[in-house]
Amino acid sequence: MDLLLVILGSILLIVGIIGCFVPVLPGPIIGYFALLVLKFTDGYELSNRWLWIFGALAIAVSLIDNIIPVYATKKYGGSRAGVIGTFVGLVIGLLFFPPFGFLFGPFLGAFAAELYVQKSEIKLALRAAFGSLVGVLAGSVLKLALVLWMSYIFYAAL
Repeated sequence: MDLLLVILGSILLIVGIIGCFVPVLPGPIIGYFALLVLKFTDGYELSNRWLWIFGALAIAVSLIDNIIPVYATKKYGGSRAGVIGTFVGLVIGLLFFPPFGFLFGPFLGAFAAELYVQKSEIKLALRAAFGSLVGVLAGSVLKLALVLWMSYIFYAAL
């Protein structure tokens, strides 16, 4: 039974890592479930303190990940339309151009939205689009760092 739980935990960690780049999968939360699965095994020990710490971090990083792209887009001069364009571009990019849509989808979405709604100059739209890309990448790197840390704790407990 323990072997099945370890395999399930490993699968959850892999899905959690993928979830760091796919917006519909909550990577840190899925990675946290891997630690919970490990807690139910008999042969492996994981302290409750680590579970509480990673639970809080998974929730915090998931919330922060939704704020970073908005903040970065606005910081680089983008409007609400640019923020919405970032999200739409990310979804369309991932659906129709995987895996590279993750990189250029938000950029193109923010750029198109800024040009369409604001009728702004290309230079300003490019700056806002770059901000959206920075925000999406920063959020993904933050989520990935947390899930990799969870993976380390998971396999160190084995």
